[in-house]
Amino acid sequence: MSIGMRHQKRVRAEEAARRQLEILRRQDAAALADAAKGNAAFELLTVELENARKALHELPQGEARRERKKRLLAQYLPMVEAFLAGPENYQNPVLMWCLIWSCDIGDLAGAQRLADAAIERNQAMPHPPFGKDYTVKLFWADSVLTWATLEFAAGRSVNPYFPDMFGRVMEWPVHDVIKAKYYKLAALIAEKNEAIDEALAYAVAARDVGAGAVKVKTLIARLEKAAAAKAEAGRRAPKEPDAGGGGTETEE
Repeated sequence: MSIGMRHQKRVRAEEAARRQLEILRRQDAAALADAAKGNAAFELLTVELENARKALHELPQGEARRERKKRLLAQYLPMVEAFLAGPENYQNPVLMWCLIWSCDIGDLAGAQRLADAAIERNQAMPHPPFGKDYTVKLFWADSVLTWATLEFAAGRSVNPYFPDMFGRVMEWPVHDVIKAKYYKLAALIAEKNEAIDEALAYAVAARDVGAGAVKVKTLIARLEKAAAAKAEAGRRAPKEPDAGGGGTETEE
C-alpha cells in the first residue's frame, strides 16, 4: 500500500472515530457500550481526555483551574452517565477523572456516587499519576478525610460524608494510618460536641491503631484532664433526694 493510500485510510478511520465520538457525546448508552478499549472512538476519547488534562495543568492553581474542571465535568459526565447506564464494563479513565475532578471542586455528592460506581465496577485509579497500589477505596477515603478536615476547621458540618466513610474505612483494607486519622478527627468532633468520654475513646484508638504515626498525645492529655474534671464535678454535684423515701411513718 502506498503512502498516499495509507494516509487516506488513516484519515477515514479518524473520521469514523470522530463520528462515533459524537454519538457518545449525545449520550447514546448503547453506542458507548461498544466503545470498549481498542475501539477507535474510545481511543480517540482517551487521547482527547489526556490533552484536556495537560491543558488543565498549564493553568495556575486557583479559581481558573477550578472553573476549567467544572467545564470538563459538564463535557464528560454525560458519557460517564451513559457508561454507567449500559451493560458493559471496562476500565474507563473518563469515569475516574470525573471522580477526581468532582472531589477537586468539592462536589462530594457527585463524587460519592461516582466512587461507589467505580468500586462496584472494580475500576482502577489512573496510573500515572497514581501508584498501582492506590485503589479507588484509598482515594475516596483520603478525599473524604481531606474534605472533612477542612470543613471541621471552618466550623461547618462534616455530615453526612464523614460519618458514612468512617464506618466504611473501619471495614475496608486501607492503611492503618488512614484509620488512625479518621479516629483522630472523630475525637476532635466529639470533643467539640462535649462528648468527652467518646472523644477520649476515639483518641486512644487513633494512638493504638496508628502506632505513633498520628500525633494525639496532646489531645489525649487534654481529654483525660477534661474527663477527670467531669468526673469530679459529678461527685461534687448535690444528689437528688430519693423520691420514695424521706417521709415520716404514721402510726395506725
